[in-house]
Amino acid sequence: MATELELLAQIVHNTSGKDLPLEIALVSAGAALLGATIGAVVSYLGLRNARNIETKKLKAELIARERLRWLQDLRQRLSTFYSDLDMQYNLLKRPVDPKDVASFQTLLDSFSKTVSEQCNLLILMLNPRKPKQEKLRIALNDAQGFFLKAIGQKQLAAAAFDDRLYAAIKTSAFDAATEIGIETWKQVKELE
Repeated sequence: MATELELLAQIVHNTSGKDLPLEIALVSAGAALLGATIGAVVSYLGLRNARNIETKKLKAELIARERLRWLQDLRQRLSTFYSDLDMQYNLLKRPVDPKDVASFQTLLDSFSKTVSEQCNLLILMLNPRKPKQEKLRIALNDAQGFFLKAIGQKQLAAAAFDDRLYAAIKTSAFDAATEIGIETWKQVKELE
């Protein structure tokens, strides 16, 4: 600001000794002030725009990182869920000695609790309003329904398990998870 005042003083000094009207001096001073003001405003807007761009980049990076973390967590939990579900299914298909029924039931209950908790957590991670996530949610519910029916069959000693149906349910869940992954990666790429 001191340079603007010095410039104004210089203009007044240069124009005061001559027969130039006061209006010329005022116009010159106004032009100097306007130029300085415009320069300051342009500088301010440039800095503000740069800050907005950096903020948007930071948000995009954070969103991308969180989406990828969510996707990795979903995949890991789904893998663990189906690993435990496979163990439970194989356990159900094994013949049980009548004297070991109580310990078998305890083991089965333990697996059922673990698998149920995993399934419920996976379902809570999904947004039912997104079609690809809803497909996975349906597949998880189908898996739980399948196992309730399989446990009932085991208790009735009707050990005819439908391996193809189980494989179809599992494939449906993995296909849905793959579609979610593709969609998430596409969203991440759009943010870059």
